[in-house]
Amino acid sequence: MCIEIETDLNIYDLLSVCQEVEKTLNRERIIRWGPRTIDVDILFFNDIIINDENLSIPHPRISERAFVLVPLMDLNSKLEIKGTTIENYLNSLTCEEREQVKEYINDEKEHI
Repeated sequence: MCIEIETDLNIYDLLSVCQEVEKTLNRERIIRWGPRTIDVDILFFNDIIINDENLSIPHPRISERAFVLVPLMDLNSKLEIKGTTIENYLNSLTCEEREQVKEYINDEKEHI
């Protein structure tokens, strides 16, 4: 799932909020880049570019992950990452990678 928010927080305060959400939901960090119970990432923050030991914006692996690109395209199909459309990044992934992303429908049959 991808969401877009507006906030008055600075980027590092927003990162703290994201980490607190993960902690509250009992995120377990067992394997780096492995499966996890919850993962709250900041993909973009306005036009800011950051690359330090705590944070990389835009997210460095965004273009490699169908589970990010598919919902991001639903959110903003015109968005470009480093001058390339989300659709182009998706087309560079295998069918298997794209097909692993499933649409979630809640019990009330509402599209989420």
